[in-house]
Amino acid sequence: MILKRRIPIILVLNERAVVTTNFKNPYYVSDPENLIKIYSEKEVDELMVLQINERFGLSNNFVYLRKLAKLCKSPLLMGGGINSIKQIEMLIEAGVERVLLGKHAIQSPQFLKESAKKFGSSSLTVNIDYTGGIDLKTRQCKYSTGSNLLQMAIQMQDAGAGEIVFTSVDRNGTRYGYDRQLIDDISTHLNVPVILNGGCASKQSMNDILFHPDIAGAGASTAIFIREPNQAVLPVYPTNVSK
Repeated sequence: MILKRRIPIILVLNERAVVTTNFKNPYYVSDPENLIKIYSEKEVDELMVLQINERFGLSNNFVYLRKLAKLCKSPLLMGGGINSIKQIEMLIEAGVERVLLGKHAIQSPQFLKESAKKFGSSSLTVNIDYTGGIDLKTRQCKYSTGSNLLQMAIQMQDAGAGEIVFTSVDRNGTRYGYDRQLIDDISTHLNVPVILNGGCASKQSMNDILFHPDIAGAGASTAIFIREPNQAVLPVYPTNVSK
């Protein structure tokens, strides 16, 4: 049976936790340290911490990521700009359960193969950002592979990804709901767990999508950090989902 995971996603930009809409317009919500402590106390299924400095032309800060990793008491998925074996090793030594790879793994499947050989597929997750339902891009929204989404997902699976996160650029931060069509088109063709991210409308939306038999996890940020209509910051976490 697939282990169902509800995953708060903390986007870290220049050591600040933000939410974005369509990967743009970062909106400050809290200090990353504070959110990690809050969600550790809530005993979340898993926490994703993703550094997005590159998206806004800033340098990566892996020393800071390692500091955050040591604070977390929940299962942790962490990444953002990972492009070397040494960086993966540094995060795993800091307590990261799974390292999230993106652009570099997509551009260089050989890097993913070598990483899987050294650390094992269970320690590696690949994030695939997509827009328009078929065009494939990285989180920076600038690099197109020329492959369709299914082809790329299978390539990442075959290269050693232990699981795959699909992040919808178009739905990011919109609360439009998860991309259910993607689930039907992609998930049955893969043998690794699939996590869906982008468009979560509410706590209930997060729970509902997990009833799909081919979805192992659902990620969310805006919908569980920001309360409408006044945009107040109030981190929450859904409960009582059937496993």
